[in-house]
Amino acid sequence: TVWIYMMPLRRMITIAQNHGWIVRDPFVDYSISAESTDRDYLTKDEIRRLLDLKFRRKSMELVRDLYVFCCFTFVALINITL
Repeated sequence: TVWIYMMPLRRMITIAQNHGWIVRDPFVDYSISAESTDRDYLTKDEIRRLLDLKFRRKSMELVRDLYVFCCFTFVALINITL
């Protein structure tokens, strides 16, 4: 995630330096590269156990249901608003 935010910042620094707005690049000795990650996926058994969980609070059941919905529909959980 740092790489995602660093690349536009590096671009802005380069533009500012080319226009003479700043004298030197503060990130001249800083290097970063994108890291590839291997993501694990839930198995059918894990999803079934998640569905069978009982919670004391109804709000936690809602969160569980939304999460499982996202698992089945490939919708990102962050894209769901209440």
